Amino acid sequence: MSTIRRYRIPREFDMPGGFHVIVRLVTWDGLQAFNEDSDEVDGLWHWDEDDGGTIYLVRGRDPFLRVKDFLHEMGHVFTDWKTWYERKHGGLG
Repeated sequence: MSTIRRYRIPREFDMPGGFHVIVRLVTWDGLQAFNEDSDEVDGLWHWDEDDGGTIYLVRGRDPFLRVKDFLHEMGHVFTDWKTWYERKHGGLG
């Protein structure tokens, strides 16, 4: 018999080198207030450029779609983390 495991989106986590990421659930209207573009979005990554940033996700969205939005924003997190790490530590390895 198989067991269904439920995975949760973390509230915060650290990438290597001390890059701290916070995940916030906000209302759809609240998310649009953070958005600087005119396009409507379901997730948003805001990079602080010092030592991390915040992922904003819509609270009332279907959980599967919210995970999809989270993974999409993680692509942006990885790209910004790589840039930050190379600038702070002089390269990736």
